[in-house]
Amino acid sequence: MKSVCVFLGAAIPKNPKYLEATLALGKFFAERNIQLIYGGASTGLMGKLADDVLSKEVR
Repeated sequence: MKSVCVFLGAAIPKNPKYLEATLALGKFFAERNIQLIYGGASTGLMGKLADDVLSKEVR
């Protein structure tokens, strides 16, 4: 798999499990060099996922 399209909320839910799962997904994508395709939101879970994938990206 080369890329995955993800849609997440533009807010961070009160339950911390959602953020933990989002960051785990970002790590998973980065470790496997999977490209994230998303709607471009820079806030909430969507923004956290994008930031996390980019911060762990191997260059």
